[in-house]
Amino acid sequence: PAVGVKDFWYYFAGIPQIPTSLLLEDPQLPFLSLADPRPGLLRSCRLLGIHFEELSFSDLAKPFDDRFQLPTSPFWFHHDDGRRNCDCRPDRCRGESAGDILVGTAMEGIFAFHHHPQVVVKDEYRIDLPGTVLRGCSAGCACLGVWGARAGLILGRDSGVANPGSGSLRVRRK
Repeated sequence: PAVGVKDFWYYFAGIPQIPTSLLLEDPQLPFLSLADPRPGLLRSCRLLGIHFEELSFSDLAKPFDDRFQLPTSPFWFHHDDGRRNCDCRPDRCRGESAGDILVGTAMEGIFAFHHHPQVVVKDEYRIDLPGTVLRGCSAGCACLGVWGARAGLILGRDSGVANPGSGSLRVRRK
């Protein structure tokens, strides 16, 4: 069914203002994005045209630990493109996350890509998202890339292996 004006204004009313702390420019995390986790990861991927369900990962994503637990309502965040962590092991980047700058989660990654598609380069550069792991296998992490004609989110990236074609996304939500 078509989304009406009333539905749009109802949706729009649920979007928070950008927090004052995120209005300032941040040269380390130059991009600002909005994430809406309300539909869940599977439906958000569908809405954004990102392969996920097709890759058999429909309900297997979970936060690595409490640091990566996301708000349940829409939130703004600053992020980079992961290139600072290019060719670094995602588990090492995750372990070094401290303070208010953390590595990204799958939800943050899909919205970072949606707002700033240049964070990924087709068949050349992917973003690792070590804040999200495959349920029952915390040795891996999520990874978002564009292969062929479509973007895809996978949960099977080995977080113990560095890759010159990927880097861990860094984010700040406050």
